[in-house]
Amino acid sequence: MGHQLPWSFPFKNVPMHGAIGVTCTGHVWSKRSVIACLTEETLRNLRYRPSKLSQHDFHWTVRTIGQYDPSIYKAPKGEMPRKRFPQALIIGAGKCGTRALIEFLNMHPQVVAAREEIHFFDLDQNFRRGLAWYLQRMRYSYSDQITLEKTPSYMWTKRARDEIYKLNRDMKLIVVLKDPVIRLVSQAIRNKDKDVTGCLLVHAPNGTLLVRDNIRPVYWSIYVNYIAKWLWKFPITQLHVLDSSMLVKDPVGEVQKIERFLGIKPILSKGNFHFDEQKGFYCKRPFYVQNVVCLGNEKGKPHPTLSPEVKELLYKFYRPYNEKLFKVIGTRFAWWPSG
Repeated sequence: MGHQLPWSFPFKNVPMHGAIGVTCTGHVWSKRSVIACLTEETLRNLRYRPSKLSQHDFHWTVRTIGQYDPSIYKAPKGEMPRKRFPQALIIGAGKCGTRALIEFLNMHPQVVAAREEIHFFDLDQNFRRGLAWYLQRMRYSYSDQITLEKTPSYMWTKRARDEIYKLNRDMKLIVVLKDPVIRLVSQAIRNKDKDVTGCLLVHAPNGTLLVRDNIRPVYWSIYVNYIAKWLWKFPITQLHVLDSSMLVKDPVGEVQKIERFLGIKPILSKGNFHFDEQKGFYCKRPFYVQNVVCLGNEKGKPHPTLSPEVKELLYKFYRPYNEKLFKVIGTRFAWWPSG
C-alpha cells in the first residue's frame, strides 16, 4: 500500500559500490553528499512538507550507498523510493526483546524499519492525527523492500487489532514472547516497584498467598487471551511467534525463520552477529560498517531473584494459560522454573 509522493528522485547513475561521484541536478556530489542532495531537492518539491527531513528518513541501503557490496542489494532500476505503510508489524510483547529483534531485522537490505515506536494505533493523541501522519513516520523504501514498524503495546490493544485489519488485512504480524514470569518481573522493575513480590502477590483472608491477577503486569502476561483475539482477525499463517530466550541464544536461527516468514532473500548469517562476552548478549554487525554495534547498557540487565515459594506460585498460575497458548500457536516454549 504505497503512497506516491510528488517529488522526482534526484539521482542519476548512482553507483552502488566504488568511488564514483553522484550526479544530482547537474552537479557532481561525493558519496557522502547523497543524502544532503536528496533532502534539498525533496524539500523543494514536496507539496506536503514535514517539519524535518534528515538522513534518518532513509534506509541504510540509501544512506550508505557505496559502503556495501552491490551484491547485497541493488534498488529496482528506474524506481523512486517512497514512503509506504508497513507490510509487517512487531506487535508485542512489551519487555520481551522487541528492540533487539527490530535492530537485527533492520540489517536486512529488504527490511526498512521505522525509526521509533510510533504508538499510532494504541495512543489516542497519535491516532487522531490520521493515517497521513502515520505514513510520514516511515522511512522511504523501494517496492522490493518491506516497511516494518514496532510498537509492542499493539498486542494488548483492541483498536490496534481493528484498525490494522482495516489498513491491510494481509499484514504480517510478528510477536516476541518471553517466559511470563520473567516478563512480569521485568515489567515490575520498569514500573519502579521496589517490592516486586509485594506488587505481584496478595494475602488471602486465610493467609494464603495469591497472584494479583487484576493488575496489568500480571494479566498482560496471559498471552493466549490476546493472541486468540488477533487470530479472530488474521489467519495464523500471517502470525509468527518466537520465544525471546531463543532470540538471545540463537539470533541467527530466529531471524532466518523471519526471513522465510516475510518471503525475503535469505541473507543474514552468523557473520552479522557477534557475541559480546562482557555484555553477555549478541550484537549486530551490519553490512555497511566494519565495527560491531551493540544495544545500550540498559539492555540485558539482570533481574532480581524471586524466592522459591513466590516463583512456584507464579509458574503454577501461568501454566494452564501457557498450555492453551501452545495449542493455539502450534509450538511449545521451555517456560518453567530454573535453578
